[in-house]
Amino acid sequence: MLDTRSPLLKSLKLTGLKATGSRSLYGPYTSFVAESKAHYLGAANRSPDKCDADPSAARAINITASRLLARATSARSILLLYISTDYVFSGTRGDAPYENDTPTNPPNLYGQTKLDGESAVLEETADTGLGLVLRVPVLYGHAENNQESAVNVLLDAVWKAQDKGAQISMDDWALRYPTNTEDVGRVCQDVAVKYLETGSGRSSLPRILQFSSEDRYTKYEICELLAEIMGLPLDGMVRNKHGNAPSGGVQRPYDTHLSTRALKELGIDVQTQNFKDWWLVRQAPQATKLILTAKQETGGSSSAEIDIDAMRPVVTRLTCNERVFLVAQAQSIWILISSTGKVGSQMPA
Repeated sequence: MLDTRSPLLKSLKLTGLKATGSRSLYGPYTSFVAESKAHYLGAANRSPDKCDADPSAARAINITASRLLARATSARSILLLYISTDYVFSGTRGDAPYENDTPTNPPNLYGQTKLDGESAVLEETADTGLGLVLRVPVLYGHAENNQESAVNVLLDAVWKAQDKGAQISMDDWALRYPTNTEDVGRVCQDVAVKYLETGSGRSSLPRILQFSSEDRYTKYEICELLAEIMGLPLDGMVRNKHGNAPSGGVQRPYDTHLSTRALKELGIDVQTQNFKDWWLVRQAPQATKLILTAKQETGGSSSAEIDIDAMRPVVTRLTCNERVFLVAQAQSIWILISSTGKVGSQMPA
């Protein structure tokens, strides 16, 4: 997921290159990196299910393409920061938190290809020391499409749970530590500055780092939180506490909480945005826009005067994030965030 408002992009030049495992990538990529001092590699097949469905494609992008990019950057004395995953660890109950030097044991093909991608980057940059790995957990943040994030997409699940007779099964077993892309971008930038300014002395610094929020939720708990913020019931969603099915399928880890000790020892700020607060603030503009649109197109001056049926033409033009506030209106719940960050219940004038 690429956050166009992240501090990360302030120091990067972007390109429309398509990540592939083909050597055809090498030429155009090298012309791009020639003007950069640091490059952050986040392109990957990040879906465990898709990796299992097409292992060759997963290896091409997660391993082969990563190796080629590392070769290109190292040859031009450019620092490469490879974004990896917490899925390189087994996530067995009781093992977390994992340090950056804890032995790895991926539970699925996705984790294995990302681990192999780590090795490829470190191998290709062994002589220059200009290849680093940053492991992160599940990410959320500003996105053009909710499908870009395994967290953002849960907004759609909460909305689907409003359908009559919906019985959406949602995992309430595995522990996740959702981390904001803006925080990841800041850490990437701080790490790049630290290692570039250290110069030849960076050989004594760790080449594998880890960053994570301390906010902990199951997917179901995230849905509960989002539903609360949006003023929606969650009767159409069912907790799934069974974990991995014994019959097989892609295995997920229980708890892969990453330790940030190595970053702290480097003096890197590992603070993160509060998960709930971010979503409260994130939803405020949509709430305000929806309320004003409703007043303008239906003539209502208060929640009691807004006819839900009269607003159907409005609904068809709204995004999922905005539609959920329509339900909140019908319930006379107005969620607004004041300049002090407090939740209010007054409709804007």
